[in-house]
Amino acid sequence: MRYIKKYMNWVIVSVILLLEFCFMFVLNYLTPLVGDDLSMTKYNSLEKLILASEHDYFNWNGRIFGQGFARLLNSMPKSVTDILNSLMMVILTLIILLIVTKDWTKPSILKLVSEIMLLIIALPNFGEIVLWHAGAGNYLWVSCLVLGFILVYKRYLDTRTADTLINFRQIMLATIMLAFGGMAGWSNENTAGGCLIIVVLLVIYQIKRDQKVTLWQITGLLGNLIGVIFIAKAPGNLVRTKAGNPEYLQYSLIKKFTIGFDKVSTDFVAHYLVLVITICILASLAYFYYQDIEATLITTFITISGFATIFVLVFSPVMQQVSRSWTGGILYLIIALLIVIPERFDVTIGNVVVTNMVLVLVLLGSFKSINGVIDLKLMSNQINARYQYIDQQKLKGNKIVLVKPYQYLGKTDFAQFMNWDVGTDPDKTPNFHYYDYFGVKVKTKGNR
Repeated sequence: MRYIKKYMNWVIVSVILLLEFCFMFVLNYLTPLVGDDLSMTKYNSLEKLILASEHDYFNWNGRIFGQGFARLLNSMPKSVTDILNSLMMVILTLIILLIVTKDWTKPSILKLVSEIMLLIIALPNFGEIVLWHAGAGNYLWVSCLVLGFILVYKRYLDTRTADTLINFRQIMLATIMLAFGGMAGWSNENTAGGCLIIVVLLVIYQIKRDQKVTLWQITGLLGNLIGVIFIAKAPGNLVRTKAGNPEYLQYSLIKKFTIGFDKVSTDFVAHYLVLVITICILASLAYFYYQDIEATLITTFITISGFATIFVLVFSPVMQQVSRSWTGGILYLIIALLIVIPERFDVTIGNVVVTNMVLVLVLLGSFKSINGVIDLKLMSNQINARYQYIDQQKLKGNKIVLVKPYQYLGKTDFAQFMNWDVGTDPDKTPNFHYYDYFGVKVKTKGNR
């Protein structure tokens, strides 16, 4: 009984994470394979996965790990990926909770509930980066990798240890962190850059307060920098730009900035101004009311990185407006907000303000979740009915299958990523994905 009381917070955290897993499993179960997922099912061996990643690096983009995770998800039975993808969302939640918690023996329930609601409310294009396998591999799974790397540095800072003795253990840790840093850096273009900024600022702060830097921290940073360089210099990036927006290559730097800044800043103010204002209010409470200067500083570091991760898209040829490319930056801003939520609750003016904010988050998150599940179910029923029809026509020997355009389109970001419908040309995208999966050509007939 005494043991349970001592770890009661972890018992409650475990129950909440289990409920999150069940919720995510329902969402994943309802989500059919769509778009790129259909084509990725053909990479059903390790050799094919490696060759496809190599081809991507030189011919499309440098995301070796993101694309690899996406193909790995689609190479397995959907029942397995439903479990794995749901579990990965729980792992992401747990990693963030550990980053924003100093005392791991008593994790904050308030922070955990706030975090889950913020992930549902604030993540851009939720279904596209969490439920769609091609998106989940490149964003959800990769985010776990990046944030896991940040967690190691944040934990070392919080424990105030000074493990600087060079021995076999340190050399092993240094080698592991070199690889870990490289993988985190080679994950996603702007998210990896933001990760590098956060870790550098944490190490500088660590030095400022006379906590020595270890060998593994140095090799981790080196690996991270190398990874960022590899993904930034991938030959496939230029190929993708030429295919998606060839005119962009002719723009001057000033024109790129002018066009990009207008798109990024307009969408940022429209969608995330409230999030930034909330961070400022909580950071002010942390600094002036709770006198938690360190939390305020770290929140500032991570907020700077969040802004940098988003606004570097000013110079991106694609996805400058709110899209899946904003994922890393928004995750950093969510973490910045959670850090300045107090870990211990008592009845004070500051905590009353925080509690009211959390209640608002719970209401908004609940409404969005209910609408999202209904929307996802309606869209999924329609897509699954189409797939059954294609299978039936294939059994009849038809080589070209005519399908009706979608009669229902997703209205929430739980399902909008599935609105991408086939056209009249069976050889163009997204029609050719159907051929890769079903072995027959598919095109639309009639009007919606």
